[in-house]
Amino acid sequence: MKLLCTILSFSLLCSSLSAQIFSKKSKLKNTDFQIPRSLETKFELNGGLIFIAAGEENEGMASLLLDTGAPTLILNQAVSEKETKLRVISVNGSCPITSKKLKNFQIQGMSIGKTRSYATDLSQLERIKKEKIGGIVGYQILKPFELFIDYERKYLMLFEPGASDLHSYIKPVGEIDFKLREHFPIVKVMIGNKKYYFGIDTGAEVNVINKRLKQKICKQVDFEKKTTRVHGIGGVSMVVEMGDLPEISVDQEIYEDVPFVFADLSRINSSTSFELDGILGFPFLSSGKFSINFKEGKLYQWDDPLEQANAIERVSMLEGK
Repeated sequence: MKLLCTILSFSLLCSSLSAQIFSKKSKLKNTDFQIPRSLETKFELNGGLIFIAAGEENEGMASLLLDTGAPTLILNQAVSEKETKLRVISVNGSCPITSKKLKNFQIQGMSIGKTRSYATDLSQLERIKKEKIGGIVGYQILKPFELFIDYERKYLMLFEPGASDLHSYIKPVGEIDFKLREHFPIVKVMIGNKKYYFGIDTGAEVNVINKRLKQKICKQVDFEKKTTRVHGIGGVSMVVEMGDLPEISVDQEIYEDVPFVFADLSRINSSTSFELDGILGFPFLSSGKFSINFKEGKLYQWDDPLEQANAIERVSMLEGK
């Protein structure tokens, strides 16, 4: 059977770190955000992953992965076992991670200010994606904003309430409720007549179903299975089964012919305060135009807001003449 090289969400590498960040007793927090109003920028799409220019002021910008499934800001840096007791855990490996403070972190020239970051070796991700990667921009950086992504145009917006034409002049065509569990937006997904709980994740190149649910789901729906190779940290990879579900319902919104891989999420679930049945990543999010509002717990669906914004601007110019 054909082997397809793909990457599971980096969030799957960060579950142990997430437990540290979201623990009430943890002192490892982001502080002193200097929140700007909004940012609009083009991004690079490598496979199904979003990369943007970001970095510490006066140290130059690097290409960082935008990953809502990662708990915080993570920089690409070799870390020895002697430096730290913290580790990140993936479905098929782990590696050491350490923390550091940044004086003025920036995204595409937008100042975030002082913030806490973490560092771990991402060289395996660099080899797979065949490019230099400075790190990962995760939930703790993104949570003050609403994040809009247009995969077709390779365009995104980060904005505070009222700082964009979205919602102010352009209205969404649909919305999906989610519950925030630690750094994961969790949505209700119906497969057949059974309810499951999936995380929304821009850092996943594939949609994922927990392997333990395979028999139950296969009894409910028929779909053709094949295999793909999934990579984790430390150079470890594994072959997993994949297939297309004829139909799923996400908070009553129907989606057809949705591709998934089956992966063992037991190690991930054992280190979080909740249990994931699966993940909705790039194949789902690129099927439309979505924005994630972390504060409101909403995944908004849009028609074509950029085209509508251009129309509004043209009308305003005509009215001003």
